[in-house]
Amino acid sequence: SAGLHGLAPCPLRTIFLLMALLVGAVAGGGGGGSGDHWAPKGYECSYIEAIVTIFMLLVALGFESVCHFIYRRVDTDHHRADPIHLYKDLVSRAGGEFMSLGFLAFGLFMFNTVGGFQWLAKHIADAHIHLPSTEHDWLHVAEVVHMQLFLAMIIYFAVISGTVAGSVRKINVWTGLQARFKRVSRALEANVSAPTSTCPAMEGPEHEGPPAKKNAPKGVVCEEVQHYAATCRYFVVGMMHRWQAHPAQFRELMQHFDINENDVDAGEAFQKLLEKDFDLGSYLASNVAEGIRDSIRIHCKTWVAMIVLFGVFVMLHRFAHLELRQLMPGFVGMAVLILLAMHI
Repeated sequence: SAGLHGLAPCPLRTIFLLMALLVGAVAGGGGGGSGDHWAPKGYECSYIEAIVTIFMLLVALGFESVCHFIYRRVDTDHHRADPIHLYKDLVSRAGGEFMSLGFLAFGLFMFNTVGGFQWLAKHIADAHIHLPSTEHDWLHVAEVVHMQLFLAMIIYFAVISGTVAGSVRKINVWTGLQARFKRVSRALEANVSAPTSTCPAMEGPEHEGPPAKKNAPKGVVCEEVQHYAATCRYFVVGMMHRWQAHPAQFRELMQHFDINENDVDAGEAFQKLLEKDFDLGSYLASNVAEGIRDSIRIHCKTWVAMIVLFGVFVMLHRFAHLELRQLMPGFVGMAVLILLAMHI
């Protein structure tokens, strides 16, 4: 369950978002290159864009923190097992992120209106590096960075939407197999013998199975149910081994089902309980849904990690004179290594 629930922990979510920001930076016309007219060298443009990105992320972080606080106070929807809610959460979170971008656009408009960019052009200077020389140059940089963030959000949620779609298909398969497995169990308990050419799992209302398997050969469906039953038995055996090794972790659960852990037959009673009442399909679906829901929301710690990473970019642009395009291969390689290490 830990692996499924932690489907998108902070490192993985940060990698996805960083890749989206890097691609958005290049696609949005940033990343250095030949630089703008005020920046003869590409790393100077990358340097200013990274600093502006940090300030925008800080503003977005503050705005989203307030929105999340309000959302937690009013959210009363806790029935999240239905896959439909994953799509609702995806649309809701995407709307929230793009609303943050709208707030940033409003902030840029107000900052320009009160003469903020004009003040920057007059008072911000560096003898060792070229900076935007006019208020229009500063405004242009801010608009480019804002567009980069917009493209990054589109890329991020496009990737996550594909993950949600795949997870929903898996959840439907698991819940369908659980329904068929229950029909087989009821048939066996009632001593119903089906003809050799058919399978009890094919009987009953069609809506109890996953739609993708309605026209599957009966032998294939029987094989799927048998594999699911074997997975259930494997899970029960694993739970029994864990109970024997760490009984304290199951104390509250045993008390809830009125099983005295000191009885000689406590293990047998616990095993029968798991075999009869535990819904492995719903358990798997719930864990995957929670992991996906966690990946949909970009947490504050993810934004903080992005701010730290762009702080590293600022130092590399300023002192190593590296453009963003030059940094991309190294960070992409590191991201791949981290993903491989997490997979292993």
